Amino acid sequence: MIRNGQLARIADTLCIRSGLHDRGVCWTSRGPSKEALEVEAGTFGCSSGEALVVEVAFAFWNNFNRKVAILGDLLGTLSGCHLIAIGELLVALGKAEHDQGAAVEAWLRTEDDDAR
Repeated sequence: MIRNGQLARIADTLCIRSGLHDRGVCWTSRGPSKEALEVEAGTFGCSSGEALVVEVAFAFWNNFNRKVAILGDLLGTLSGCHLIAIGELLVALGKAEHDQGAAVEAWLRTEDDDAR
């Protein structure tokens, strides 16, 4: 199970990874920023790879209750480091039910360390 607050942190971490965080594309516990919503709507000037990482952030935020990027989009668009991060996040989420979100927390710490 994902802990309270982790969804917003996951989404914000993905925005940092997208490279758009310094342009206002971010998440808080209240939800996505105006700029993140613009990325989702296709009205924010960014690359397809940046937009795809933000789309993955929206997928997590919305508990996958909407269309999610398909594997071919991810593989054909994202660089290896982004694929690794998203893959490791998926593995951590798979463990979340059994470890009370500890693997997700470890992923967030690793991503935070990498961002520095």
